[in-house]
This record gives sequence, C-alpha cells and structure tokens, in this order.
Amino acid sequence: MLIIEQIRQINQLNAADPAAEVYLFDEPVSALSKSELLEKIKPEECRPDLYYDKKGRKYTLADNARLKESLNLARISDVTVPRYAFVCQNCNLRLYPSVKGVYLNNQDIDYFAVKWLKIGDRLIVWHTDWLRKWCFVQTNNAWGWVEAENIAYTEMDIWLNYAKRDFVTSLLPKMTLQTEQKLSQEIYFATRLALADARKNSMEVLLPQKGAGGELVLEKIFLPNQGAWHRGYAPLTGENIMRLGEKFIGERYAWGGVGGGHDCTSLIADLYASCGIIMPSNSYKQLHLAGIEKIAADMPLNARRSLIQQASAGSVLLFRGHGMLYCGERNERQLILHSVYRLKEGFINQTVVGFLEQKRENGHSLLESVEGILDIWRLMKNK
Repeated sequence: MLIIEQIRQINQLNAADPAAEVYLFDEPVSALSKSELLEKIKPEECRPDLYYDKKGRKYTLADNARLKESLNLARISDVTVPRYAFVCQNCNLRLYPSVKGVYLNNQDIDYFAVKWLKIGDRLIVWHTDWLRKWCFVQTNNAWGWVEAENIAYTEMDIWLNYAKRDFVTSLLPKMTLQTEQKLSQEIYFATRLALADARKNSMEVLLPQKGAGGELVLEKIFLPNQGAWHRGYAPLTGENIMRLGEKFIGERYAWGGVGGGHDCTSLIADLYASCGIIMPSNSYKQLHLAGIEKIAADMPLNARRSLIQQASAGSVLLFRGHGMLYCGERNERQLILHSVYRLKEGFINQTVVGFLEQKRENGHSLLESVEGILDIWRLMKNK
C-alpha cells in the first residue's frame, strides 16, 4: 500500500507536467495574463458538419457564432486575478456556457460535457459570461464552464485551510444526505468533505453551502451510514482499486460524467481520486501522467501481452480515446474493467468486465490499441 507521502510525490510529479493538467491547489494561485486565459478558455471548434442538437437539427455557422459570442472574450482584462469558490451543488462542467449540448448521429453523448463536479470540490473562477450566469473555472484536473448558481465564493484562506483539515471520502456510488434545512443533498463517489472535529470517532463534517448573498456557508452535519465513508483516503492498493471499481459494474456509460455517471477515463480518475491520486479526466492527458510506460505501435501482440502481464493489477491501460483498469488474468486471458459505449460486438453502454482480446469498432483489438501502461506501484518502487 502506498502511504500518504508517496501519494503526495505522485501528485507533485504529475503537476510538474503542464500537459497533464493536474493542479495541487495547495497554495495561492497566480494571476493569468490575457493570452494565458484565452489559451484556456477557447475550446475546439464545434463543426457544423458533424454535430446536431438534441432534437436532431444540424448545428449551423450561426450556432457557432452564438457560442463564440457567449464566451464574452472581449471583457477579458490584460491581467485576471483568481477568485476562490466551492461547488455547493453537484453539476456538470461544460465546454461552453450553455446547457444545450451537441451530439453526433446518436442522441446519447453530449460532447459539451467535460466532467462531473461534486459538492466540496474547490474551484478557481477566472471569467464569466456577459450575464454572469456562467463562470469559467479551473478544477484540480480540468477547465470549463459551470452555472454560477452551483458555486459559492469564499476567501483564499478559507479555501486553502479547508483542504488542510482532516477529511472523509465517500465510497458509495451515490447516497443522499439530509441537511439541517431539511434539504436533500446527493453525495457521489469520491466526494471529499472536511471534518468539523478532528477527534478520532467524530463524523461531523463541514458541508459547503451557498448563503443568501452567494457567499460560502460551511454547514455542520453528522454523517449517517458511517460505513459509506473512509476517514482520509481509501487504501491505495491495486486490490482496493479493483474492489471499488466493481461497485460500478452495470452503471450506464455517461460521457463527461453527465448526471453523475462515468465515461471510461472519468471512472478511472474517480477510483484513483478516492485513494488520493489526482488524474485528468480524459485519456489524452492521462497519457502524460508520470510513470507512463509507452508501448510502440508496432510491438507484436505476444510482447504486448507479456508487458501488460508484468503490470500490477489495478494499473491503468490507455490509448487515445479510451482507458481501462487492468484486473490481472483469468484462464490465460487478460481481464479489464472499463466503462465502454460500444465495441465491434455491439452496443455496451455501461461499465463491464471484459478481455483485452475484444475488438473495437474499427476492428483492432483493445490489446493492440494500448499505447501506455500506468503502474504507480512500480513507479514508486523504482524511485
């Protein structure tokens, strides 16, 4: 099992590579220049020839123009200072300041969804749309837009000190808390809440809520179902990562975490987050994480099998567009756990246990597609 100091080292290594987009949020954040903020805020083009709205209407150049206008880029100053905030209602981080999505021919995947934000997540606010109904924010592993009603502003010291307190981590896929105001609050897997009392047996936490003026209010509540929570992070072992992953078998695939679900890489990111490791929520950035063992495209299948066989169970197997949890071997077949939308055999649309021999829609097997192996236990052993 990796200890907290080793976890900190891994996060520091990942934060050192800008391409990984991992942010520790353990000290005050520097201001951004106009060019730096524009680089983060401008998303990729929404191609009208590819995308449709929810009703099946093709996106047009006029739609594109409206989306760009909504970014409110003209109001960005030469220098922007950070504002500090907490998520006080679970919600989606979006590519644009709009609840309207874009879709391919199928109507299930909203490509404007970036990731699911959970109550208690800390944010840096950099910009707003012109109506101030949306905020452009930085999370610890992504950038995007969030509806302003779902966040609460606070002072830098409160924002920093919240993360320094003892805490608990949610280990159930989903549960409901009742606040003192008799409001129901959904809690999702890997939610981290600071303890109000550091005494060993205390389960009173500080739940971020939004005050009448938009300010942060930390409400003290006692947690029911104490078995659903782990004091601190869950143990970072391959066996535990796989055990936690099994809780999601059968969960419907959800691109960008829409509605609190998971796609392939957000599932991996959440599983590791519950154990203290910060990971990006997409495969392209996960391939930049420290300790990735790259696999050459022309490596023979037998050599690939042998290399993967040496990885610790619970390691991550990646290629651009997909991520999988390696679960060891059964009957000389290499097992994986992953959230997958479709394979060559047909429509899957859920988290399943499968085999690396299975083929993708393009006819290539998952095994021959793997570009990198992330084995953090081997990484720490080598160091």
